[in-house]
Amino acid sequence: MRFIRFSSLLVCAALFMWLHVAVNGYAQGAKGGSNAVKKTVTGTTPSAESLTKWIPFTGVIPENAVVGGYENGQPMYVGRVAFEGGMHPGKVIAGGYCNIGWGGKEYSYDKDFEILTAPANAVTWVAYKGTLPANAILGGYNDAAKKEPLYIAKHAYKDGEHCGKLWANACNIGWGGAEVVLNNSIFVLAAKAEVKKPTGPYVRTENSHYLIGQIIPVEYGNFPGSPSVWITVVPKGKKDTERGEYVYAIEKDGVVEINSVTLGEGEYELRAYFGAFDTAAKARATIIMQGGGQ
Repeated sequence: MRFIRFSSLLVCAALFMWLHVAVNGYAQGAKGGSNAVKKTVTGTTPSAESLTKWIPFTGVIPENAVVGGYENGQPMYVGRVAFEGGMHPGKVIAGGYCNIGWGGKEYSYDKDFEILTAPANAVTWVAYKGTLPANAILGGYNDAAKKEPLYIAKHAYKDGEHCGKLWANACNIGWGGAEVVLNNSIFVLAAKAEVKKPTGPYVRTENSHYLIGQIIPVEYGNFPGSPSVWITVVPKGKKDTERGEYVYAIEKDGVVEINSVTLGEGEYELRAYFGAFDTAAKARATIIMQGGGQ
């Protein structure tokens, strides 16, 4: 009997404590505030789009600025500026100017504009075929009410490649004092689905298409870290034993630059070899080379 009574007391005490916590918890929750509901999410990875960021231009190009094109061998970057009640994407050129096309004219700003930044391999240029990719990066708006979104586009033009805005199924850029409307081969800036490094050896580029003459940054990783490792570029379809010009990749992870001035138009393959006696590439990636613009 004593055991039964003692057990009953424990049950009653536990029940009392449960009711006390439940009632007090309900009362605190009913008051609202930051402690009303707490939710912890673990194991998530930020999307590539969430990693992009527009920052005010301060006179210096940030290290992680997004390249939007090239002219005379020099990179141009993705920028945007408030104009006529909207926010218009354009290109940031040498000297610290943001140029946009609007109403048939080119407008240039040396202050009060923004430049787009993103981690390496967080964004990519996607061929535009009349439909926006689901992860296209918003560049601004054509109106103050923000009902007409403008996305970031680029197009080859006059032996260069220029970024601007996608509008009415065309890429509108500023060039030579005028707004130029291009629609032959448009690329739209989009966020990559994920930002993860492969588990094995890899080579990859930020974009799939490049203009002949551009310097092509090639990221590599999970390499052995040896002075006898190199990366080469050859026309796609050639045997692995046929090797072209190469650059050394002596670190385990890094970036090398390929000068494409000697390449022609067409598909090429980047290949990695870990030694002089390798008969098969250890990693590979495909790029497409194009001539100058229209």
